[in-house]
Amino acid sequence: MGRMRRRQRGQSLAEFALITPVLLMLVVTVADFGRVFATSVEVEAAARDAAEFAANDYVSNPPPGDGSVPLSAPAPMGDPDYYDALHLKAAKVVCKELRDLPNTICLLQIRISKRRSRTRMLYGLDTGR
Repeated sequence: MGRMRRRQRGQSLAEFALITPVLLMLVVTVADFGRVFATSVEVEAAARDAAEFAANDYVSNPPPGDGSVPLSAPAPMGDPDYYDALHLKAAKVVCKELRDLPNTICLLQIRISKRRSRTRMLYGLDTGR
């Protein structure tokens, strides 16, 4: 009887040793998928909020012109500085909302002239390096 119990314990230990890595990999995969899913939800929400902010800013402060274009029409071609400023404001909204994500760097391209541009980091977002 004692011999049988030892064999069963050894068999159980061997089975546990074979199954443990598979179960551990399954748990880590589920946790990683949850992290990726949560990040994608945050990025989607930040993009939606930035689009809403840009649309509201466009309606409250329309592009310069004679005012003959209704707001229901597509955006008129116009002053690139106006649209650059609008895009920069929307990008700042995205940077502000995503600053708490790990390993996030928010670099925004700012046009100085038609040929030159510089990159500026906003809100102190970096990878911690």
